[in-house]
Amino acid sequence: MELDPKMVEIFKKVKEGGGEPPMGSLGWAIDEHFGSFEKLVQKVNAEGAALQGSGWVWLSLDKEFKKLVVETTVNQDPLVTKGPRLVPFLGIDVWEHAYYLQCDGYDL
Repeated sequence: MELDPKMVEIFKKVKEGGGEPPMGSLGWAIDEHFGSFEKLVQKVNAEGAALQGSGWVWLSLDKEFKKLVVETTVNQDPLVTKGPRLVPFLGIDVWEHAYYLQCDGYDL
């Protein structure tokens, strides 16, 4: 099976230490709506850490307000459960497995 070159390029950019912050219209929108790419990353990380169990952190376009927003949904709920005005741009799956190491040594 041959990998799609576009997907390979995306994976190179999202790996730790790889790629550059978005440029062009996406970079402008991130700066406009979050202040900077770093602030967007901080917000996504904070929203993901606040989810208990499993869920999703979404970078989406709010069609009504014409801006990028970060939303969360629990379990396997899709973004559409937040309403039709949100268009998903990027979804990050947050698994409850990430919390298991925090419970090491505790009787649950």
